[in-house]
Amino acid sequence: AGGATMATYDCDAPVRSLVAVGGGDATMFAAGTQTIRGGNAVHIVSHDRDRDVARCAAVLTHPDGEIWSMDARCSDGGCGGVRDVIATAFDGVDGTSRGGGVAIWRLPPSLDPRGDPTRGDLARVGTIRSSDLSSDLSSDDPGIPRCVRWSPADPAVLAVVADSFLAIVRVDAQGAPDPKPIALGVHPGVPSPSCASFHPDEPHVVAACVAGPDVHVHDARAGLDRPSQTIRGAHALQVRGVEYDPGAAGARLSTCGDDGATRTWDVRASVTKPVTWGGDAGVRDGHAHWAWCVAHNPEYPDRLLASCGGDGAVRLWRTDGCGGGGGKDGGGGVWND
Repeated sequence: AGGATMATYDCDAPVRSLVAVGGGDATMFAAGTQTIRGGNAVHIVSHDRDRDVARCAAVLTHPDGEIWSMDARCSDGGCGGVRDVIATAFDGVDGTSRGGGVAIWRLPPSLDPRGDPTRGDLARVGTIRSSDLSSDLSSDDPGIPRCVRWSPADPAVLAVVADSFLAIVRVDAQGAPDPKPIALGVHPGVPSPSCASFHPDEPHVVAACVAGPDVHVHDARAGLDRPSQTIRGAHALQVRGVEYDPGAAGARLSTCGDDGATRTWDVRASVTKPVTWGGDAGVRDGHAHWAWCVAHNPEYPDRLLASCGGDGAVRLWRTDGCGGGGGKDGGGGVWND
């Protein structure tokens, strides 16, 4: 629209997960493929500013099957360094849920966004199988991990959402995960795309959705079997994306879903209505299909919100502290359980 330009890179396979890696002027994106044909990989994509094109910095083989989710953190545990450690949620080499798990990888230190593409293997740091994470549960088949997220408050903490459980895992200084989770909770085993987001300041608090229109906030200190807070009817259909506003100290949470809507919630109130940024009648420029992901701009978290969906569009919403930008009050509410 307007004078906007678009740079495109073709991974030659469906891509379900995307995360920023690198750092400083060398910021790049890692895209994880998801194909039943095998040969899945993590593509490192950079932007050539001189030519205004997207180019491949590396294609790194992912030997553990389809990549359902991916997140990145800095290897030194800080927030301002190079994001060169990634976690992937995978379905297993044999394509069965019993083979699924979470793997931690280190990206090559020699990645050059302007040089020739690198082809090779991801450097494995550690792996946890779903069966190991859920060993204390009664289920014989814990299902595939659908979502994995690092905690911004403690980069040694990782959340894993699978078909039948939610786990919070601690990772050692070298990046290897501890097979015994810090906390483990059971939820109905419904294979479904899942989403999760850590509270920006609390490594024990995570918001997650597994199946349906509700979003649950869990506090590991009280156990993960029962949420401490629930946003009931956050969307008319399946919730696909959830993310805390990193600049609001955990007070605001944004969601998106199959109804095409993008919403921001004030989770401090016992009952509240959200601001809806698209998808409902009367709100222009919402997604014409499912809204899959929602993300806050890290530099201006309370002013700019992005959403993307099955209609192929990425939409930017000027939230200005959730007080304008085309949003309107919507349905739903927040209840403390």
